[in-house]
Amino acid sequence: MPTKREQFVQTIRSQLLGSRMRHLREERGQTLKYIAAYLGVEFSTLARYERAEWPFRKDHVEALLDVYGVYDEREREELLGLARNAWRVNQWEQDEGHNSATAAVNDRVFIDHWWAQKRAQELCVYQNMLIPGLLATRDYAEAVIRHHQGPASSTQWINQQVRQVIQRQQVLDDKPRNG
Repeated sequence: MPTKREQFVQTIRSQLLGSRMRHLREERGQTLKYIAAYLGVEFSTLARYERAEWPFRKDHVEALLDVYGVYDEREREELLGLARNAWRVNQWEQDEGHNSATAAVNDRVFIDHWWAQKRAQELCVYQNMLIPGLLATRDYAEAVIRHHQGPASSTQWINQQVRQVIQRQQVLDDKPRNG
């Protein structure tokens, strides 16, 4: 009988979690060996977590967020939500019974659009209420982000998001891939 690890499917959530956890580790200047020793696992195990070959354990994600100094409640909940739901394939709607605060965080994180777009071979966009980010002006993108995140969001965070929108528009200048 196959183990849970052998049955695990690399979902977009698990790939995003692995990518974000690797980014946090590298940003803090930590090695795989050091962090793996802290967790009490082999460094190859941590590497498999980061490559989304195996699902991150929720308790490992919690411990790593502490080690990496991630104390922002929203960011922690996003990453822990990804860990809890890494197994979900093609399910983007919330289950019944989730409170609206959790749903709002999860809606925002379940697909990190910029990350997913970089990995896409083809992109089809339909938006009937907003101008797609790839076509938005800087002012429009800022207004949409500010409205979506609410008044509690920091100006620094909003500016970072706007920069990402504008940066992502460079994909329009790239040569098309031959498939």
